[in-house]
Amino acid sequence: MKLKHILFILIVPFLIPSALASENSMSEAKLYIELTDLPETFERSKNLTKDNIKAAEVKLLKLPLVVSNDKAKIALNKYIAQANIAANEAYSWKEVEEEFIKAILGVYSYEELKNINKWLSSKYGVSFIKKQQLFFDENMRILNNVAKVFQLKMKPLQKEMNAKLTELGNK
Repeated sequence: MKLKHILFILIVPFLIPSALASENSMSEAKLYIELTDLPETFERSKNLTKDNIKAAEVKLLKLPLVVSNDKAKIALNKYIAQANIAANEAYSWKEVEEEFIKAILGVYSYEELKNINKWLSSKYGVSFIKKQQLFFDENMRILNNVAKVFQLKMKPLQKEMNAKLTELGNK
């Protein structure tokens, strides 16, 4: 028997379980994506980006140069169209899905994914995913309120600091 045949017989049995485990992990990662709202969250991010483009367009359309100059309007429209195309390309789920799969596989073991997916498939997991955005929105509301309180507390400190700097500058 040739050496390559012997090596083949010795190595292949170890490669097959590894390949199967890899295939199973990939399937679990895809199931994880399917069970979570990851693609929908990604789509919301794209929509927010496009909303920001629209908001910028509205502001730019009010600029005196754009109001009075047809060439400026055409240039602006071209820029906005290119920005929207760039957003669609950058936020293409098909383009980034493999990156997310790799990230999931880099973070979770096959066993962890299998058990997480089992839980996500349960009524509590489904409820968790459905309510996750609501909970996130509530977190953001709370954090925004905290930021407002902080800003209110900072106003007198800023005044005091500006007064002190002015006083030191006059000496």
